[in-house]
Amino acid sequence: MSQLDVATLFTANIIRALLVAGVVALVWGRFSGHGLKLSHLPLLGQKGQANFYKALEDAYYNCKSLRRIPMRRHDIVWVPPKFISEVSALPESKVSVALDSATRFHGKYTGLGIIDFHFVDVIRIHVTRNLAKMFVPEDLAKNSVWVDLMINYTVVSMQAVEELHSYPMWTHPVVARFLPKCRVITDYRRRARDLLRPILEERRRLVDTDPTFVMPPDTLSWIIKEKGEGGWDPDYQARVQILIGVGSIHTTTNALSNTLFDIISTPGVTDELRTEYIDTLAANGGKMNKIALNSLVKFDSVMRESQRLNPSHAIAIGRMTTADLKLSDGEVVPRNTHFLFSSAAANKDPSVYASPDVFDPWRFVKLREAETNKADEGKWQFVATGPNSLGFGHGTHACPGRFFASNEMRLILGNLLLRYEFKFGDGIGRPRSLLGETTILPDTKTKVLIKSCK
Repeated sequence: MSQLDVATLFTANIIRALLVAGVVALVWGRFSGHGLKLSHLPLLGQKGQANFYKALEDAYYNCKSLRRIPMRRHDIVWVPPKFISEVSALPESKVSVALDSATRFHGKYTGLGIIDFHFVDVIRIHVTRNLAKMFVPEDLAKNSVWVDLMINYTVVSMQAVEELHSYPMWTHPVVARFLPKCRVITDYRRRARDLLRPILEERRRLVDTDPTFVMPPDTLSWIIKEKGEGGWDPDYQARVQILIGVGSIHTTTNALSNTLFDIISTPGVTDELRTEYIDTLAANGGKMNKIALNSLVKFDSVMRESQRLNPSHAIAIGRMTTADLKLSDGEVVPRNTHFLFSSAAANKDPSVYASPDVFDPWRFVKLREAETNKADEGKWQFVATGPNSLGFGHGTHACPGRFFASNEMRLILGNLLLRYEFKFGDGIGRPRSLLGETTILPDTKTKVLIKSCK
């Protein structure tokens, strides 16, 4: 058989498979009735609009019942804020963050989304307790290939999500094999697996042969502790390490950028923060530990205020129902439905925050000081979550890495302010954030002038 005949046969088989899959998808769509279950809900926004920021904000204040958001990929149910505490406390078995993320981000093909909850426990328990430790062995952390993987995977994977959005879901098992960004993801995961394999094999050898060997305190070891035998699998470790990078590098970078923009644009803040950091270092023998970091209340206030006005998303608590979800007012979110809440609007609720559109660097210092019961001060911390502080989510699946991120940001900002002076160019103020469909991102084209402190 000639190469042309082989190619023709291969193409014909693909077309045949797509046609069969298409018929199945159409039949399923016709009889599953999922779309019909949402069709009665009033629309929030219009199909194809660039972003839903204003629509989500208007709904927060004016809508008391469920709405349907016609996003590009599929409709999503918007839930009123009065149900935040009720819904966020529900278990994974009823409202699933894993199913929501895996479906919205095409996790089977992009690697995004929660694999299982062992790696969540690694972040929640071990990373939070071990601020000074490395995520991976130092040699690997400095490996240029590994660094490239960790930094670029998020960008490439989100590009792959957009590629897959362009094709019907029933075609994904086939088209994912040929889409450029999906192929890059496959290569990235292979390279990550190849870098991790010799490290895991050596540790396994030492565990089996040396009774005095103690596993190093890093995420590789903690994953094995939580996952058990499956934690030795290089492919599993690669997927988890990539997810840790995706969940931490770019989100923290964006938060740092926004915080720095706010510090630069607000007179007097740089000096106040620099003094607080220097005084805290002096009081702790020139070292920063977790206790010292927790005493940086002005840093904490500036970080939370910056996040309040510029969160990473206009939405929060994205979940997928595993069965019909009946809310306390009697309304029902159907089974297998994605739903979410407004978060950016909640951050600016005037019933909670005075002058909500104004950046007040010491807002949360003052709110702490106003509490008569010291135990209540914690609700105003950067890491605190609640119905009007959804930057890290809320409830059962609040971000497990927020404590690490908080300490990491203070260390980075403190060291930057000790070493450098920052300002915008003449006539340039704080840049406006860029709005996606629901994302809110700092303008990375903003130029900041930097010089060393004398």
